Amino acid sequence: MRNYTQREAKVAIRSLDTAVNELLTTSYATYQSKINHFNELSISNPIIESIIKPFKEIKVDFDEIHYRQNGFRIDEVRLPTDVNGRIAYLIQIFGKVSTGEIVFEKYTHAIYRHQRFEDNIQEFMYDIARPQLLELTYILNDLLEYEVDGKEVITEASFQLINHGSIIAHQGSNLALGKDIQQTVSNNTFSKELIEKIEGVEDFTDPQKSELKLLASEVQIEMGKTEPSPSRLKELAGKVYEIGENAALKVFTTVVSDPRWGQAAAETMLSIL
Repeated sequence: MRNYTQREAKVAIRSLDTAVNELLTTSYATYQSKINHFNELSISNPIIESIIKPFKEIKVDFDEIHYRQNGFRIDEVRLPTDVNGRIAYLIQIFGKVSTGEIVFEKYTHAIYRHQRFEDNIQEFMYDIARPQLLELTYILNDLLEYEVDGKEVITEASFQLINHGSIIAHQGSNLALGKDIQQTVSNNTFSKELIEKIEGVEDFTDPQKSELKLLASEVQIEMGKTEPSPSRLKELAGKVYEIGENAALKVFTTVVSDPRWGQAAAETMLSIL
């Protein structure tokens, strides 16, 4: 395996981070070029390829994720609850768009069915892409902090962040997105895990930990509702950030895998950028 200098690693990771953030602000006029740029980086740069390739190699069952009762339209997008699975799904969709295997206008219209193609694409980027792209930026930040900073030599294995496996959506264990969809998701177990994660972060002060634990309970209460309020989730995400900034929000997002919370966290981060 090849070794890299700290400078080589930082330049590559920041290039990928820039490409991800460009996708967060894409428009109908620029989405194709930005998706193409993202995919080109994942092939042409060996460090970025090492980071992205495992997501490409995860087996994603598109037939189960793209739930159809019949015909052309996608009635639900049943995203995996696993973070790596959701990122893999998005990266592989972008790959298919870049190669022309998927026509993005037709694909997004099959989900959202707005009259204007640009409205469908914008909603996909907001509804599905943003939370997964934000998770990817967290991974890149962790990679810089734990695998690159302070090291003169970085091995290729350091960039391979996930284990290979299969990500298959199963009804009842995943999250549905799309047009006119209502779904109840059980969130009765994450509060305890979240509190344990908060307690384990040495950088948090005791007052911070106390406030974050209270917020963990509030998030669980809201997520336990049949229809969690997007504005309430965004309010809670904002409070989490106010107390512990990016580190706290990352802890919550790592444990609370529901894309609706991911969306609230993404909007909070974007309002700060």
